[in-house]
Amino acid sequence: MGELIGFLVAAYLCIYLPWRASQREESRKRQDMYNNLNKKSVDEMEKWRK
Repeated sequence: MGELIGFLVAAYLCIYLPWRASQREESRKRQDMYNNLNKKSVDEMEKWRK
Protein backbone atom coordinates (compact mmCIF):
# COMPACT_ATOMS: atom_id res chain seq x y z
CA MET A 1 0.00 0.00 0.00
CA GLY A 2 2.83 2.38 0.83
CA GLU A 3 4.50 1.64 -2.49
CA LEU A 4 1.29 2.51 -4.34
CA ILE A 5 1.00 5.84 -2.53
CA GLY A 6 4.68 6.57 -3.20
CA PHE A 7 4.21 5.76 -6.87
CA LEU A 8 1.17 8.03 -7.14
CA VAL A 9 3.02 10.91 -5.48
CA ALA A 10 6.02 10.40 -7.79
CA ALA A 11 3.75 10.30 -10.85
CA TYR A 12 2.05 13.50 -9.71
CA LEU A 13 5.38 15.27 -9.24
CA CYS A 14 6.96 14.00 -12.46
CA ILE A 15 4.01 14.19 -14.85
CA TYR A 16 1.26 16.53 -13.66
CA LEU A 17 3.33 19.44 -12.35
CA PRO A 18 5.50 19.88 -15.48
CA TRP A 19 2.36 19.57 -17.63
CA ARG A 20 0.65 22.29 -15.58
CA ALA A 21 3.71 24.55 -15.86
CA SER A 22 3.78 24.14 -19.64
CA GLN A 23 0.05 24.88 -19.83
CA ARG A 24 0.58 28.11 -17.89
CA GLU A 25 3.49 29.07 -20.14
CA GLU A 26 1.41 28.42 -23.27
CA SER A 27 -1.46 30.54 -21.98
CA ARG A 28 0.97 33.34 -21.08
CA LYS A 29 2.47 33.21 -24.59
CA ARG A 30 -0.99 33.28 -26.14
CA GLN A 31 -2.03 36.21 -23.97
CA ASP A 32 1.14 38.12 -24.87
CA MET A 33 0.47 37.47 -28.55
CA TYR A 34 -3.10 38.78 -28.30
CA ASN A 35 -1.94 41.82 -26.34
CA ASN A 36 0.70 42.53 -28.97
CA LEU A 37 -1.86 42.22 -31.79
CA ASN A 38 -4.25 44.48 -29.94
CA LYS A 39 -1.51 47.08 -29.43
CA LYS A 40 -0.63 46.95 -33.14
CA SER A 41 -4.25 47.47 -34.16
CA VAL A 42 -4.57 50.42 -31.78
CA ASP A 43 -1.38 51.90 -33.27
CA GLU A 44 -2.82 51.49 -36.78
CA MET A 45 -6.03 53.21 -35.72
CA GLU A 46 -4.01 56.08 -34.27
CA LYS A 47 -2.11 56.40 -37.55
CA TRP A 48 -5.32 56.57 -39.59
CA ARG A 49 -6.86 59.10 -37.21
CA LYS A 50 -3.99 61.55 -37.76
